[in-house]
Amino acid sequence: MRYLLSKNNIILTASILILLVISFLYINGQNSLAAGSDNVSGWAWSENVGWVSFNNTNQGSTTSYGVKVANNGNISGYAWSENVGWVSFNESSGCPSSPCAPRMNRGTGEISGWARACAGTVNGNCSGATRSDGWDGWIHLKGTNYGVIASGCNWDGYAWGSDVMGWVHFKGTNYGVVGTGDGCTAPPEPQPTGSSCTQNPDCQSNICQNNVCVSGSGGGCASNSQCQTGLLCLNGVCTVTPQCQDGIDNDNDGKTDYPADGGCVSSTDNDEKDLPQPVFKEVTP
Repeated sequence: MRYLLSKNNIILTASILILLVISFLYINGQNSLAAGSDNVSGWAWSENVGWVSFNNTNQGSTTSYGVKVANNGNISGYAWSENVGWVSFNESSGCPSSPCAPRMNRGTGEISGWARACAGTVNGNCSGATRSDGWDGWIHLKGTNYGVIASGCNWDGYAWGSDVMGWVHFKGTNYGVVGTGDGCTAPPEPQPTGSSCTQNPDCQSNICQNNVCVSGSGGGCASNSQCQTGLLCLNGVCTVTPQCQDGIDNDNDGKTDYPADGGCVSSTDNDEKDLPQPVFKEVTP
């Protein structure tokens, strides 16, 4: 703990140790701490506080914990440091800069958002107020000129945990953080229309609109409700609303849409312009 010793801050050191015990007892009792679906394991190395374990299988611990990447890239769960305690990947608000929620872009491998050492909060469980001594526990997974990134199943790069955690290395000689399944890079399956979402990446190739995944232009659909606003479901494809049913007098002839505008053959016609009128000329026999 180079930072703590170099600063000779005995009070800070003692308070971290006390909060470590409190957070362990509190979070250890939570049912949602870990599950069999945790798919990230291995070790990261903090230059100031040492090893950070991403799964209890690393240590053979009887306390179940781990980190998980969902198919849509959302990251959740807990890692463990013997020196600062639980590191949460469940925080979605309160971070120094948005976006807060940690996530992996499974197409590019980029990992963004924030994790948080729970000892950075007053009660040590990540849910209370921030400590008053200047350390808030936040660990930035992606910043200017640095970040964590996955290549295949191997995680690499650096996160920044302020003065206490310092640089957190995700891969080095004889150690590293690795994923399996959804913890690896791979273009995920598009989330079907109608799935719940909070942002576009939740829907992969689809669009998040009003917290529901919908199709964009050219996407498949069964009804208008499955298409992005401004599009219609025509022949099973989300299509820009045709001129002949968009409520606009597109050719400025005083008539709007089918069947009022004679230039519209049907409601799916995309051109309101009237057909050229035939010109008849009298021909002298």
